Amino acid sequence: EVSLVKALDAEWLSSAVLDVFEVEPLPSTSALWHHPKVLMTPHISAVSYADDVAELYARNLLIYYAQGKGQQEEEEENNGQDHDVTKLLYKIDWDKGY
Repeated sequence: EVSLVKALDAEWLSSAVLDVFEVEPLPSTSALWHHPKVLMTPHISAVSYADDVAELYARNLLIYYAQGKGQQEEEEENNGQDHDVTKLLYKIDWDKGY
């Protein structure tokens, strides 16, 4: 990872898209987190379908705006799902580094 940062800074590489690191989760002190030429993606091996991604995005967007206005989603809107409908799903925890 140190060599990668050096290569990016020296412009030997134009950019890097990464999903695997020597230490996982990637430590919050890593230079990769804030490097302008690095794009990080989640390390997942799953097929993502556009309809599923759009549904999750729309759900989280509604909750985000509701929280900003001091509102809560109603529990009956849960539609039988086993998660708290007032919390964003798959939110990044910057303190943990992922």
